[in-house]
Amino acid sequence: EASVILLNITETQHMGNYTCENTETEEKSSIYIYVKDLGSAFVRRMVNDLQVRKGEEITLPCLVTDPAVSHLSLQTCNGSALPAALTFITHPQGGITIRNVSKAFEGCYFCAGQLDQKPVKSREYNLVVRLAPESVPAISLSRNENVILIQDQEFKLSCSAVNINHDFHLRWTIPSEATALESHKSNIQPGSREYQRSITLWIQSVKINDTGSYRCNARNEKGVSMAAVNLEVYERGFINLTEGENRVVEVREGESLTLSVEITSYPKPNDVLWTYNNQELQNTSEHVITLHNQQYRYISELRLVRVHGSEGGIYTFSANHKYESVNQSFTVHVICKPVIVSQEGP
Repeated sequence: EASVILLNITETQHMGNYTCENTETEEKSSIYIYVKDLGSAFVRRMVNDLQVRKGEEITLPCLVTDPAVSHLSLQTCNGSALPAALTFITHPQGGITIRNVSKAFEGCYFCAGQLDQKPVKSREYNLVVRLAPESVPAISLSRNENVILIQDQEFKLSCSAVNINHDFHLRWTIPSEATALESHKSNIQPGSREYQRSITLWIQSVKINDTGSYRCNARNEKGVSMAAVNLEVYERGFINLTEGENRVVEVREGESLTLSVEITSYPKPNDVLWTYNNQELQNTSEHVITLHNQQYRYISELRLVRVHGSEGGIYTFSANHKYESVNQSFTVHVICKPVIVSQEGP
């Protein structure tokens, strides 16, 4: 038996590898068909712009139309030397393949060869190299700490991500009952080839239902990166005291003592002070008052330097703002040194 394929009119698009297979024995036989084009030694292509990612390989589809074409090579359109690191392989039935493409390879090329001892060349191809990311996008938030707000206050949070090319996506995931407006921005960073995208969330007047986690996700071909901020919305401001050390303390006369109070407050306290027997203490060399703040957490310390026997009593910490006031007292007992009050004998 024989199988025949008949092409009455052949054109260059008919070029290629044809395979005949015996379906019973699964034997195969192949033949490559060339279609000569008297006007061009290479197949004419409609699209001459080629894109490739850095590190990959790209094939210039300059297939020869005549098997007699020899000495296939790659040349630049302006006649300059090929980039130093550029390596390629040629195949009359496949074109010219450039391996491990780098950004330095970007430019205009054509395929060259010889036919009947005369130089022939293909159409020009413009090679565009798209930089490929080496990692997931880098995310930055306008604020990285958890946020506390009171009802009807404004909430605004921006997320931006940078990628080596424009092929990446950025989006917010917000609590199911929250409603926020989004504004988008995209640009190329000045002085670099990197692309930046940003999305800003805006809630004009927050409600209790807006409480929850706000997650920004950035995706590129390497994977997904994520950053999150937690929002807590309260009906009113607060000051919470953290239970700490013993409130009744003893200290030896001449030694130093530190009293410490920790609070969580929103908004920031208007007044933070220490009193001794109902008299406000000032920050002096003998009574050193410090306040440490980390977002909504405050630690106030009163250091009594070289305590005198007369400094025993009640020391009170106070903090307040328009929503609330708190205080915490310490009872300090000073252990005095023995004192000789009378002496008999010589």
